[in-house]
Amino acid sequence: MEKKFEYERPWKQGMLRFQADTLEELEQTLKRIDESVLATPSQTGTDNNRTLGYPSVPGGLTCADAIRKLLGDAIWAKEPRTENEIGAALKANAYHYSRGTVSGLLIQMLHKNELRRPTKKNNSWAYVIDRSKSPEHQEILVTA
Repeated sequence: MEKKFEYERPWKQGMLRFQADTLEELEQTLKRIDESVLATPSQTGTDNNRTLGYPSVPGGLTCADAIRKLLGDAIWAKEPRTENEIGAALKANAYHYSRGTVSGLLIQMLHKNELRRPTKKNNSWAYVIDRSKSPEHQEILVTA
């Protein structure tokens, strides 16, 4: 029986398995895969989010900062967004927080006057950034 070289890695919700007769063949296959399929933005989810209707949010942000980024997006934030819409957008950007975490942060941001709830959508409160009170959206007035 001939010995084969195998390699597997997680991808999306499953595993990719590679098998080759030689180590060199396996390395070439992995290099081709990395350069094409695995490295494309549509596979990593960053550019694909816009086609799903969600803005892209960079990694490494806190949940509150990710919410600010979502609600600060010029295209996506044209209308108020519900907690469910915000949660789905976070998940599309690989931010997996519980509903309670997102809900708690929305309420906290509301109490800090960072957000407003101007209306309801489908019997759920919808949120927008309060541009008049949010520090990053205020103009700084300099007095002489």
